[in-house]
Amino acid sequence: MAHSAGVSSLPDVTHHELQASDTMLILASDGIWEFISNDEAVLIAAAAASPAAAASALTALARKRWLEEEDGVCDDITIIVCYFT
Repeated sequence: MAHSAGVSSLPDVTHHELQASDTMLILASDGIWEFISNDEAVLIAAAAASPAAAASALTALARKRWLEEEDGVCDDITIIVCYFT
């Protein structure tokens, strides 16, 4: 049933060779990206004291926006934030 609605079990996969200018990795489900842009996520994560704090801030913001924009409905919100040192 989910497949007929556009849900796929095949992941989108890309490859990126790390550069010296890369400072973090944000890996998140579509529940994060629905209401938070890449640029906004990076700004929030860069301002956080730790990867855990960044993940918490992004999760809280995504949940808040889901509940405001989708009349109390919230999608999966899963995130991993890694800082490169």
